[in-house]
Amino acid sequence: MHRLARLPPRLGPFRRLTTVRVGGVPEQVNIPFLMAAERGLWAQGGVKVEWVEVPQGTGRLLEMITAGKLDLALPVTDGAIAGIAGGLPVEVAGTFVESPLVWAVSAAPGASHLRSPADLGGARFGVSRVGSGSHTLAV
Repeated sequence: MHRLARLPPRLGPFRRLTTVRVGGVPEQVNIPFLMAAERGLWAQGGVKVEWVEVPQGTGRLLEMITAGKLDLALPVTDGAIAGIAGGLPVEVAGTFVESPLVWAVSAAPGASHLRSPADLGGARFGVSRVGSGSHTLAV
């Protein structure tokens, strides 16, 4: 895992904090980031984190950052890359989690004809949002 930032020495009592609006999905992957904010670690480095929970996923995070509603987003990397390939003016500044993201493809009850990945050709997929991690998996 890469560090998001190397924190400078503790601030004196009269230094002003820089506010950063950070958006992410309500998932366990963001717990370390949120715990650092809760424990004041970002504030020690001069940063006040305003956490914006975005349950709609990566596509919405990218929309919000390009609209100026967020300063930093923690999206699924493949969704960010798909957005960049589609012309969104965003950059991947680094990685937060380097473990493989494991996705499940779940079939509806009664879909007994689905026995292998080859059987998925022409199937309809439900995704959380166009541009999201589930969307990039489905395409």
